[in-house]
Amino acid sequence: MFSKVRFEWDPTKNAVNEAKHGIGLAAAVALWEGPVVSIPSVKPGEERHLAIGVIGGKYWTVIYAPRGDHLRLISARRSRDNEKTLHQDHFPQS
Repeated sequence: MFSKVRFEWDPTKNAVNEAKHGIGLAAAVALWEGPVVSIPSVKPGEERHLAIGVIGGKYWTVIYAPRGDHLRLISARRSRDNEKTLHQDHFPQS
């Protein structure tokens, strides 16, 4: 489904995210290679979503903003316990 989706990110945020969370935004694209739960962010302002999935056997959460035909990745971090549970509830075999 996401094979036709284009991803973009700010190169500076990519480096900062990698230093802070151990994963760059370029590497976070791999999240969409498996099942992903996407939920709207509760923060006000720009429309943003949280995508929760698995990369390398670990749960990750990627914050992104839809921009027309592509997704702008904003940050990536290890998933919180409630986010892992949400993903596991949707995809018990993951």
